Amino acid sequence: MSERSRDYLDPALAMDLLAALLSSGIGLASGLQHIGTRFPQARELSEVGLRLHHGFSWQQAWEPVAGITEYQTLAEHLYFPFTAAVPSATVIRGAASSLRRHRQRAAEKRAAELGIKLVVPMGVCLLPSFICLGVMPLVITLFPDVMNL
Repeated sequence: MSERSRDYLDPALAMDLLAALLSSGIGLASGLQHIGTRFPQARELSEVGLRLHHGFSWQQAWEPVAGITEYQTLAEHLYFPFTAAVPSATVIRGAASSLRRHRQRAAEKRAAELGIKLVVPMGVCLLPSFICLGVMPLVITLFPDVMNL
């Protein structure tokens, strides 16, 4: 199965799962390994977690998944909690919510653009029927009266 045709674990869901694991006391590297082994869609994360656990740098650890957009997004959102001394679970939950809000706004924008793009085709399709069903009967009804003038 090619990488393009495969489904990958949603980054927001992965962040929520990681936040839950971090809240229970598991580290980020181990959390990535757990998610990678438990979810077939995220098996590459197991390799990333293993590399982090063995002391690879952040960039080196994420090299196996460099071409996968979903994991690039995940790596970007997890970099700060990994490098900073902050409560990671809270930061990761916030990042997951932010990612979902961003995707919601993008979907709403695409829906609005679609509505604008559909106005002309809808008008082209509906105008002839409006003329046939609305204007023509009125013209036919008024035509004899106009001819008698």
